[in-house]
Amino acid sequence: MGVINISIKKGQKQIYGWMIHPFSVTDKRTIEQFYNDLPLGVLSEENQELEVKVFLGDNIRDISNGVALNCPIADATKSFGECIELRLQDIPTIQPSAGKNAFNILLQESSQLYLPNMKENGNEKECMKFNFVNYLQENNAGWVGKDTAESLGREFIKHITEAIWYIDMCGVKKFKDRGYSIPTSPNNQARVMNENHALDKPVRSIADSGTTTIYNANKFRSGDIIKKYEPLVDALQKLEDWVPLDISPYCLDNPTKRYVYLNGFEKAFPFKVGHYSFNSGNNSFNVTWVWKVNICVSESERMNESQKLTSGLEEL
Repeated sequence: MGVINISIKKGQKQIYGWMIHPFSVTDKRTIEQFYNDLPLGVLSEENQELEVKVFLGDNIRDISNGVALNCPIADATKSFGECIELRLQDIPTIQPSAGKNAFNILLQESSQLYLPNMKENGNEKECMKFNFVNYLQENNAGWVGKDTAESLGREFIKHITEAIWYIDMCGVKKFKDRGYSIPTSPNNQARVMNENHALDKPVRSIADSGTTTIYNANKFRSGDIIKKYEPLVDALQKLEDWVPLDISPYCLDNPTKRYVYLNGFEKAFPFKVGHYSFNSGNNSFNVTWVWKVNICVSESERMNESQKLTSGLEEL
């Protein structure tokens, strides 16, 4: 007997879960049958009538594999992970009736506004995207058509939150000093940014804002890349696997030049490396570490070692 983790969402709102449910790998039911058998008193009659779509993943922060309802649940969880998110569709399927004009129904559907689905749980930048979607929903904004929302809408939200994140990192005063005018909607955004930059401690959580990336070995480095990163690569080459190296001595403190140095960082190393970075949100504390990854261990051991290493860095 095993377990699976279940969540149910309606639009951007989670209405059930995450909750652990007992599950047998010999279960012959389809996902739809399993869903219908759940004792979910939280679902109103209205919600029970809505169309449901199913997505699976290995953990609750990476639910991205869409699966058909008639797929056997044992096969689906074995292939795509034991975390199951059931997404109720906001708009139920409209069936044309004798009393309604089919053209009017199609016209109404074509003008319906939609918003892209964003992760509710994640780091602070992902939470910002989720909150921005909620802001658009509260102000009756969106995109016409689901496909447009998931393509153009998702790109728009990505770029606007990246811009807000960058402005927050650099500070409003720096932009004003250089002749740029920053909109202040919501009204207190500029004030909050200036207050954050006046602090001498980070305004972002290391646990939430630190990011870890694994880069594969680059066996075809250009001459410019080799020259740019040669001192750092030589220093890291002399260290044992899993020993972190702070890159600060190898790049300038100037934020612009540091950005230029890190641009192309993923192509720098002829061996597999781990990369951890953290930005405080107000330039009071920024750090980037890199370490060699042992390629002779299994993927699970590699993940465990990287997790232990980054946990140690967060405590520094």
